[in-house]
Amino acid sequence: PARIDSRIADVRSREHLARLLTQAQPEIIFHLAAQPLVMQSLRDPVATFQTNIQGVVNLLDAARRLPSLRSIVVVTSDKCYLRPDRRCTEGDPLGGHDPYSASKACAEIVTEAYRRCFFPPDGRVGLATARAGNVIGGGDFSPGRLLPDLIRAYMAGEPADLRHPGGVRPWQHVLDALAGYLLLAECLAANPASFSTAWNFGPAQEACWTAAQVADLAAERFGAGEWRA
Repeated sequence: PARIDSRIADVRSREHLARLLTQAQPEIIFHLAAQPLVMQSLRDPVATFQTNIQGVVNLLDAARRLPSLRSIVVVTSDKCYLRPDRRCTEGDPLGGHDPYSASKACAEIVTEAYRRCFFPPDGRVGLATARAGNVIGGGDFSPGRLLPDLIRAYMAGEPADLRHPGGVRPWQHVLDALAGYLLLAECLAANPASFSTAWNFGPAQEACWTAAQVADLAAERFGAGEWRA
């Protein structure tokens, strides 16, 4: 028998999402469905807010009615902070100056409201948010992603355009972030009272590189390539 039962649905459809969750009766939920691109959020802010905020509302409202549930990990972004230009801790103020960032801050606030009202830490279900930095790898070829843009330019023999070459970001491989999410879900199920909160996921401070450093390393490993600001 198949070990994976895959269903494609729109998180903006409250009834459809609730029906699928009721049928599945999951013990653990990872919520990663989102509109993940800053530039796309500027082109279509309404869809971004609907997906990234109402999608979280729809999921959590359906999840609170599941007797099988033990833990939920809602993945947001380190761009949920009011000052994402500096190293932030989980207690720093939330905010956003573009629709994507603002939607992720709102998703954090929605999750906190559901946690306090419907998923108390002293209850049977753990609920946490995961705020990851810039994730690379895993076949994400969306426009505006640094490494795919670099390799496309290098393969074409053209200089890559860097919007902010001096910008320092917490680059991390997708498997590192996913390993953290799995560990968090396990801890939530075992001890909701200790882990039901927000968690940052990123590398050590000395491992945070500028975009220019990443571009230079990519060119070195590729064998050729230039970039321009």
